Amino acid sequence: LVDDHLSAIAEALDWLSFVPDVKGNPPPVLDIRGIDVVDRPIEFCPVPGQPYDPRMLMNGGYVDGKWLSGLFDRDTFKETMAGWAKTVVAGR
Repeated sequence: LVDDHLSAIAEALDWLSFVPDVKGNPPPVLDIRGIDVVDRPIEFCPVPGQPYDPRMLMNGGYVDGKWLSGLFDRDTFKETMAGWAKTVVAGR
């Protein structure tokens, strides 16, 4: 959720930026050359038998003050049901 109407509009526009402009077109793809390395290591690794937050595996996060990367680019995973289903992680 957001704090005001302007932030809500910005979030809606961000969400729509992942949708094709015309039905049947492919989704838009950003040119990330020079911004992000495609073949990078996934630094967060769950310890077998230890509980962990699956959001860390997808999005990455800080562990002991150090950023550990996840499966997705940093800050790109948008969780859609965070306020409703605490044990289910759904998003894009």
